[in-house]
Amino acid sequence: MYLPIQSERLYEGIVSQIEQRIETGELKVGDQLPSERELAEQFEVSRTVVREAVKALRQKGLLEIR
Repeated sequence: MYLPIQSERLYEGIVSQIEQRIETGELKVGDQLPSERELAEQFEVSRTVVREAVKALRQKGLLEIR
């Protein structure tokens, strides 16, 4: 018997990957993320999805927008 697929929202996958890079030290305080367009291309998602991820990271206090 098959189990239901637990699909996460696309932006949650981006949040998870960026959080992981912060935790491992790949991203440090003051590092700049690539542009919204570049992130969308790298993750192969729309810019709207990237915006949602950035918003979630900002709400968690992991990202500051300047």
